[in-house]
Amino acid sequence: MGACLVWSPMGLLLIGGISEYLIPWEQEILCLLEGRYSAKQSLNMLEASPVPTTRPEAGSRPLLVGHAAHVLDDLLLIAGGGANCFSFGSHHNRDVWTGHFADGLSINYDYRYWQCDRQEPRLQAEYPGLPLPSLDADHTQAVPRVIVDTADQFDQFMNLGRPFVIEGLDLGRCREEWTSSGLAKKINPGTTVTVHQAQEGNMNFQRKNFRYVKKAFGDFMREICSDGSRQYLRSLAADKPADRPAHFKEDFPSLSDDFQIPPQLGTVARNEHSSPLRISGPVNMWLHYDVMANVLCQISGKKIVALYPPRDAIYFEIPPGSSSSPIDVFSDDPSRRGHVEHARPHVRAALKEGDVLYIPPLWLHSASPLENLSVSVNVFFRNLKTGYAAGRDVYGNRDLQAYENGRKSLDKIVQSFDNLERDIGTIYLARLAHEFLEKITARKA
Repeated sequence: MGACLVWSPMGLLLIGGISEYLIPWEQEILCLLEGRYSAKQSLNMLEASPVPTTRPEAGSRPLLVGHAAHVLDDLLLIAGGGANCFSFGSHHNRDVWTGHFADGLSINYDYRYWQCDRQEPRLQAEYPGLPLPSLDADHTQAVPRVIVDTADQFDQFMNLGRPFVIEGLDLGRCREEWTSSGLAKKINPGTTVTVHQAQEGNMNFQRKNFRYVKKAFGDFMREICSDGSRQYLRSLAADKPADRPAHFKEDFPSLSDDFQIPPQLGTVARNEHSSPLRISGPVNMWLHYDVMANVLCQISGKKIVALYPPRDAIYFEIPPGSSSSPIDVFSDDPSRRGHVEHARPHVRAALKEGDVLYIPPLWLHSASPLENLSVSVNVFFRNLKTGYAAGRDVYGNRDLQAYENGRKSLDKIVQSFDNLERDIGTIYLARLAHEFLEKITARKA
């Protein structure tokens, strides 16, 4: 299962795969039929014989499941493959393995990593001279960039369930007027705003390495534009901010005529939940997910947004009942990156002025500005027919009702074993956990 067949100078080779028992290294490649196939040979009476191989001096043994193999003259190429395990996580081969046929008798493995042309060179060409945040290039794919002419086209892209960047939309005159000097003229400099004032380049919601500070808007703009201060404004509702979602047209009436949701985003406008204004200095927003879908409209400045699919949330140490991760995906320090290497290849979007990024529900994302000033409008909207939790949801990230109910049921299940001896209760709870995972697997199948 998961193996592949390929014709070679030695004959028909069976490479990799899994079985009921552990396949030893020496049997990773089997020769099923020597020489070239002819009509006189019968494929019904194959005899498997191991092909002698030499272990690589460096690197680990590849997980040859679902991979691809190709023979070119005397060269064997093996690429791709990997598997998912509920107990140990996911592993995807990042390397290309080359085998050289020696005298038609053996294969000498040569462990090589072929570094492909990834998104980094294109980004550097697009933004020359800008210091791009460090991301694991081995785990990066580019978010597709599209042109959307109609509302139906946007809905079609949205229904694919993956992020995409829309180019060329008419967002209004905000792109010309929301500069640092333009905002200073449009918003009363004495207006009180609440900002995140960070101590480090990456804010961490779990460690709270930032403070909520109230200050005058004019002081905030001066500090980030002139001094490069690590501050971040996520606007709140002007009236009852603890109870009501933000709507920037109501909260900043002097800006209301400058920004528009274009007609192509009709679904967004009809189902809008909130629309906070975001103004950031040189500081990264922590990795998190939102339960509601949203579009991030980049008005001024450039930024990189790293995104991970919902199924990889287990690798980012998100506490129960929370939507924020303590992992710094932009860091070069492995101790701060958690288990990022186990996640599936993430995607990242390079946003420039006028770009609109669609972020599907529950996709984890973190943003890193490339300039001292970044201005955007984030429009959250409901795109699920049902499932949202009843009651207050100020930020659009309250978990779905089924999850909230499930956590309550889980507490009741655990409490039902409190009267038993600890070891006995632990055994049964472990069995229930295993059964739970089996049901998840069956549901996915």
